[in-house]
Amino acid sequence: MEKRDNRQFFVNILASILAFIVNAGIQFFVTPILTKNVGDEAYSFITIANDFTSFAGIFASILNSVAARFISVEFYKKNKDKAEQYYSSIFIGNIIISIILAILACVFILSYTHILNVSKELIPDVTVIFIITFANYILSVLISIFTVSTYVKNRIDIASSRNIASYIIKLLVIILLFVFMPEVKVYYIALATFFSTVFLGISNSYVAKKIMPEIRLNVKSFSPKLIVELLKTGIWMSINNLSNVLANNLTTVIINLYISANRAGFYSVALTIPNCVNTFAYAVYNVFVPTYVRLYAEGKKDELIQYCKFSMNIMSFLLCVPFIVLCIVSKDFLNLWQSYRSDLEINEMAIIMSLAVTLVIIYTPLLPLSQLGLTANKVKVQMVNNIFVSFTSLVVVMLGIKVLNWDLIGIPLATLIVQGFKWIFFTPIYAAWVIGAKKVTFFRSNIKIVIAESIIFIVMYFMHKLFNIKGWVELIICIGFLSILGYIMMFIIIFPKSQKKRFINGIKRLGGKL
Repeated sequence: MEKRDNRQFFVNILASILAFIVNAGIQFFVTPILTKNVGDEAYSFITIANDFTSFAGIFASILNSVAARFISVEFYKKNKDKAEQYYSSIFIGNIIISIILAILACVFILSYTHILNVSKELIPDVTVIFIITFANYILSVLISIFTVSTYVKNRIDIASSRNIASYIIKLLVIILLFVFMPEVKVYYIALATFFSTVFLGISNSYVAKKIMPEIRLNVKSFSPKLIVELLKTGIWMSINNLSNVLANNLTTVIINLYISANRAGFYSVALTIPNCVNTFAYAVYNVFVPTYVRLYAEGKKDELIQYCKFSMNIMSFLLCVPFIVLCIVSKDFLNLWQSYRSDLEINEMAIIMSLAVTLVIIYTPLLPLSQLGLTANKVKVQMVNNIFVSFTSLVVVMLGIKVLNWDLIGIPLATLIVQGFKWIFFTPIYAAWVIGAKKVTFFRSNIKIVIAESIIFIVMYFMHKLFNIKGWVELIICIGFLSILGYIMMFIIIFPKSQKKRFINGIKRLGGKL
């Protein structure tokens, strides 16, 4: 990796971390206020509304999931005219998709009371949630093409800074609503999110024009032929998106239908922090993908393999350590964060939270590798495997609830076992195959990471017992001590000497730039 790229990489990482901190902070302060004032049932429909937009995302992803890859490849190959054709064609395609999604959203909003369990007194507020959430998603589809510029130019830090600004706007809107409105409403988060998305649309379109002036929106550049080319790959990525929906976005709906709306809300609260952690992992792994695409397009196979191993180690080092700490202190954290709940509820919520975060720990080092199939434009086998595993996970959960009378804890446990197997055994082997490396190339690296994580967890678990946590100060001190210990251990165990030097040099250059 060139010095400039290395420095930009660390800038991108730092920006992604700051974006996560701001977003997680909003969730941290807002969730207890909402659940205490509107109840678990009402809160569940925030998650359910977002889950239903994920169904719409299956359709929208046919074009947008491959946009950055195709535009980047042509850009790096100096085919600026073709890159502009892709850019303009996808934008026009998104307009058509948005119109279709708006029609489907209207149909759903008029009929959702016949599908979901919802108390009569909540119907007006829940309807507002669905209207705003669908409007926000349709707007995000329209403006999604503008985010490609930061990907192509490897300026993820700019995208993260815009995200930070949007989160601040979201927080300000929420505060204004809480202060000046007569009562707390469950749709306040959806409304604040809509305003933040409007800001992103305006700011990202400006950024696209500024950092990527070589490529402009041009109606005359629209090409039905290129749309068809995008669809050939995009249809497989939409299948992958379907697999993600089956694995992650149906659970709350299933709980609403087969257990109760109130328990669905409880489960949504339990997954608030794991969802933040998951979003963080996905935000950080995107930092590596532009370099994947560039190295692959330039035919630098050996350099790509080494960079892939480096990305696995960085993801493990930066993210898995705090995630492990989160699992260990989950009960202490929830006792303080959800202090109005009973000990029985706290214990159940802590188990659900820890199981969900454990799955994130498993796949975090492998997330960058999951994009190698798209990078090499070899996605069919990966997508078929993903849909099979996700369908299996969904069936196991539904059978557990309907036949075995599972309560909530069985759901994340089943998901952890089924999805964890896929990530550990399929993803690293397939990633090596698509770029022509030995099949065990990344599998061996990942086993080393798993062993390191296990050792760190055991040491931290026993060190945690030395602390008597009664309040936030003690919790913060405990988290700080465990994190420092974990980072030292992880750095020593997983990084070879060459990567240690690269990492330290990158931090020094970042410090010099800041």
